[in-house]
Parts: sequence; structure tokens; C-alpha cells
Amino acid sequence: MSIPLLSIILLTHSFVAEETLRSVHAFFRHGDRYPTEDLNIIPGQLDNIILGALTDAGHLRLAGIGEKFRKDAYTKLSETYEFDEATFYATTTDRVEQSAHAFAAGLYKEKGPKKYPENTTCIFANCHQPVPVTSVLKDNEYFMRGNERCPTAAKIGVQTTKTDAYQKKLAPYKSIIELLDKELKRGLSSNPADISQTIDCLLTYKENGIAIPESINAKWDEIMKLFDLTSLIWSPFDNKLFCNASLGVFYRRIVSEMKEDLARKTPDNRPTLHAYFAHGTSLQIILGCLGYDLTIHPRYAGMVVIELWSDGTNDRLVFKLDLAPEKDGTHTLAAWTPTFCKTPADCTIKGFSSGYESVIESETLTQWFYETCGLQTIENNLPLLIVNIVLGACLAVAILVCVLVIIRTMRQSKKPQVV
Repeated sequence: MSIPLLSIILLTHSFVAEETLRSVHAFFRHGDRYPTEDLNIIPGQLDNIILGALTDAGHLRLAGIGEKFRKDAYTKLSETYEFDEATFYATTTDRVEQSAHAFAAGLYKEKGPKKYPENTTCIFANCHQPVPVTSVLKDNEYFMRGNERCPTAAKIGVQTTKTDAYQKKLAPYKSIIELLDKELKRGLSSNPADISQTIDCLLTYKENGIAIPESINAKWDEIMKLFDLTSLIWSPFDNKLFCNASLGVFYRRIVSEMKEDLARKTPDNRPTLHAYFAHGTSLQIILGCLGYDLTIHPRYAGMVVIELWSDGTNDRLVFKLDLAPEKDGTHTLAAWTPTFCKTPADCTIKGFSSGYESVIESETLTQWFYETCGLQTIENNLPLLIVNIVLGACLAVAILVCVLVIIRTMRQSKKPQVV
């Protein structure tokens, strides 16, 4: 080989950019919790607990995950909280927000001289760094709970539970449903949509050492199979409208963050972390609509991770998950491939956005959401607004007339009668 040709090869090789991890998007289910409602199995047995609150075990599981998340998988994450290198988001439920703080406490466990000088008395428990967790009002939670807030998605989910296919899948568990009805008197036979919620509550009883009927305990394995079936079946992941309505706002935000992460410069090329905390249904919809073959409802602290890699020119997404971490936070992030990644070249931000372009590229997110979810803005439904105003005015006049007639009648009844 000639020297000039060798020089060209070496020069070309030296300019091949190294691929680096630019950001990590991690989505978690909240940690272990107490029952969300009293099933009245034994009167008074839940008097000393806060319904739905995160348990000590839940705190420990999330803190353990935070610690191992850095140690085992993402060693290049910043060792101390930096507002421009990490964001934390939680849906508006106490146990979810508490889970976010517990994870952050494990992730940034050491106080570090950068934040706390030596011999400084910490005003925060265990000297954990105070990490802000963003949240919104429940009625505005379209990001991680679009399936509930969007009427279109919610309607499709309810309709699914009324189909013959749904009833056919429940048939093998008829005796289990009758057993639950007999012991708990919940009317599950006539309201199958409530089955997963009831079993989920029973699960928290069992995990917290709260007594449940022995007849239910004896059938626990079958009951858990019914739980996973009924938790997953109401989400029609093959319905494009359901996925779009449930995840549209989610996709818009994630894609926007990924694009910002590609342009952001961090010290030592540290990746940016975006940690999101929600409920099991949020995780299962994200996974299901991406084509993951779910067999179980995500367990406590179950997680889905999206890594964004780039060589400065091309981007690449890597998907990982662990739907059932251990109680001490030990977890194994297994790689998987979404259906949109038909080839490795498709596993990009552009491929991830496929099917959600209308919301991602929309100038007015509110308008897109109202149209997709079957709602109407005032501008689009002015005639109906006018009709409602007129009807309201007529009703007010009618009430006023009735009040005046009653007052007049009462006054006349008080006048002395002439004999």
C-alpha cells in the first residue's frame, strides 16, 4: 500500500466521530403503596394507615433503584443534582411524587462538597440534595395520563371491556370472579372493568400484611393471572386512535426534549437525565403502543428507558426495560426493539415520531388535543355556546317567576279573612 493512500485512510479514520450517550429518558411506576380503598374485609383494619400512600418498602425500593441506576448502568450521570442536566416529573398523586423524591435521594445519595461544605449542618434529612419535581393539576394531566383525560381514549378503553372478545377471555375465570363477588360484595360479575382495580387493592392488602379471606388467599395464583389479564386487555394497543389520543402530548414533549439534548453541551459529555414517574397504566400504554408484547401489568417501580445516542450527525435510540425490579432496587435493564424499528436505521427520533407528526408539528397543542379528543373549543362551537346561554337565561327567568308567585301567594295567605 502506498504511503499517500495509507495517510488518507488514517486521516479519514481520525475524523470518524465517536458515538456518545446524549440523554436518558426513564419512566417509572410508583413504588409499593398502601391500599387505595377499604374493602371492608375486617372493620377498622385500615384505621391507622393513609390510603394510597407510599410505604417504607416503596421508599427503599425507589432509593435502591436510584443508587443502582447510576452504579450499574449510567456512571456518567452527574454525581450531584444540576438543574440543567436532570429533570424530574411526576403525576399529581402523593405516592408518585414521593417515588420521584425517593429515586432522586438514591441517585444523588452523597451530599458532595460542591453542595455542602465540610462541617455544615444539613437542613435536609440525611443531607440529601433537594431536587425539584415538576407536576401539574390532575385535570390538566394530559402528558402521562392522556388515556384518562382524553374522552376519545377513555371511551375506546371502556368499549373494549364490553366486546364479546373481552368476555370470552374472562370466561375461564368465572369461578374466581364469583369468589371475589361472594367475599367482597363488589358486583364484579356485572362490572368487569372494576376487576383489575379490586385485585390491585387486594394485592396491597397482602403485601402489607393486612388480612384477606383465606378462600381468596388459596386461589391467589389464579387471581394474579386474572389481574394481569384484566389490567392489559382494556388497552387496545392495535388501535391507532387510542394510542394517538393517549400519547400525543407525551410524544410531543419527549421528542422536543430529545432534540434539545442533541444540541446541548454538558461537561465531559455527561448525558442529560429526564425521569418521569406515573402509574402502571401509563407504562403499559407506552410499551403496548410501541409494540412490546406485554404479559404482565408493570409491577411496583417497573421502568422503561429510552437512550439517545449520537455521533454528532446521526442519532440512535435504544430501548430497555425491567417491569419487576427487586425490593432492594436491584434491576436488569433488558434491551428490546419497538415495532417501528423495522431496521436499525429506523430506530431514530424520526422513526419514534412516526404516526405522531400531527401533534409534534402542531403550532397549537391545545387545538390538536381538543380535536383529537372529541372536545370543542369556544371558537369552534359558538352556536352551541349561544344556545346554552339562551337556555340558561330562560331557566333563570322561569325560576324568578316561580319565586315571585310563591312570595305573592304567601303574602295573600297572611291577609285577614273577611267574614
